Amino acid sequence: MADLCNALSAARAVPAAALDADRVLGPLPQVRPAAGDGTCTAFGGGVEHPAPVEATFADSAGRAHARRWPHRQSGRSAVGEHTRRVLVAARAVHDGGPAAAGPLSAGGG
Repeated sequence: MADLCNALSAARAVPAAALDADRVLGPLPQVRPAAGDGTCTAFGGGVEHPAPVEATFADSAGRAHARRWPHRQSGRSAVGEHTRRVLVAARAVHDGGPAAAGPLSAGGG
């Protein structure tokens, strides 16, 4: 999955992250500044606290599933062998970003 996101990022010039959708408390993560009281599970298992105003992809429980846009993903929602549903999040807020980012698909389209 990391290879797919890296390929999408390179092809579209937008950072992308893949999240295990079943590990994100819905309805969908929000791209928003951290409030300073949220958490992010590091890949090593430790808990980090995103700094206030840091851009995060946060769920309704305040857990950050990606930080600093999608550059640092959470170990909590990392895609793995038991993943059934994947949510790909891309940052494309620059001029022309929506056209550059979509539609994203594994089929290259």
